[in-house]
Amino acid sequence: MFDEDAFDQAWVNACVHNKWSESDHPGIYVYSNRMEIESYGGIPKDLTKEQFLRGKSSPVNKRLFSIFSQCGMAEESGHGVPSVVRVYGEQAYVFSDHFIDVVIPFAGGEEDVAAARKTTRKTARKSAKQNPDEIRANIVEFLRANPRLSRLDLSTALGLTEGNVHHYLDSLKREGAIERVGSDKGGYWKVLI
Repeated sequence: MFDEDAFDQAWVNACVHNKWSESDHPGIYVYSNRMEIESYGGIPKDLTKEQFLRGKSSPVNKRLFSIFSQCGMAEESGHGVPSVVRVYGEQAYVFSDHFIDVVIPFAGGEEDVAAARKTTRKTARKSAKQNPDEIRANIVEFLRANPRLSRLDLSTALGLTEGNVHHYLDSLKREGAIERVGSDKGGYWKVLI
């Protein structure tokens, strides 16, 4: 359904380039026509988008990268991003100020990425313009008004990907601002602030 090497490289990159100290874990989100691998932090400040896409490496987590490297899961050759680009094209990467999403369509190559990432690109453009503090405040207000909103509901209302909403919800839960009462399907959100 997808290129395994490209997926492996995208996932390892999401782990070693994720800003773990400022956010939740990277995520893999599976949809009917694609999967998205998301990491928090955006392109490292010392790299341009072009350098990033060509494979110039600047691990955000040097110690984690060292562990992955010692285990044979990563190397400093800088071939991770180019291996994804070679299969799916540069359009597989969706950049915003705070996230990098890799869109991997099922059962296709570069030509299928455009269709699979249409929604992702639109929501990433919207979210790139939003301040993270404003997003968090908006999520709290939406949940205060309707505690039964789903991640999909919030992503539609806020113009974010479901993965982005997931990160914000997890962060708000850890800070004690909200809590989930009941199951994912039948439960609701309780605002604590």
